[in-house]
Amino acid sequence: TGPSLVQKSCLPMSIGGHIDVDKYGQVKGLPHVFAAGDCANHENPPPWVPHQAHMAQLRASAAAKNMKAVLSGKRPVNLYRQELSCILDMKNDAMWLHRSEDGRPPFRNVFPRRSKNLIFVKEAFERIFLFYLRYL
Repeated sequence: TGPSLVQKSCLPMSIGGHIDVDKYGQVKGLPHVFAAGDCANHENPPPWVPHQAHMAQLRASAAAKNMKAVLSGKRPVNLYRQELSCILDMKNDAMWLHRSEDGRPPFRNVFPRRSKNLIFVKEAFERIFLFYLRYL
């Protein structure tokens, strides 16, 4: 279910209780209003698509570009790639799980699907991403 804040607002809600947006991130029925991340729904998502983390980042990027276009008098055209990508750290081993709508592997398949070295890759990604969020 969506966040309780959405349920208490006047925003249109999806069946799951998230803000109801179209494929461009625009809130249905409210021109110039966009939503992305954990609070917004996906339009016709595959069952494996998450709302959080990397997927929320992809959706927010597309929604921001579309908002800029709409405010400039243009039509929204930016879509996001639906994907799920995570490294499972099992302490003595690790596995990269990835699925996307277009079937492309992450990073052109340079990383193995299973390796203890993926633990270090995951830690490096986390450090880089936190630096990006804090300072860029």
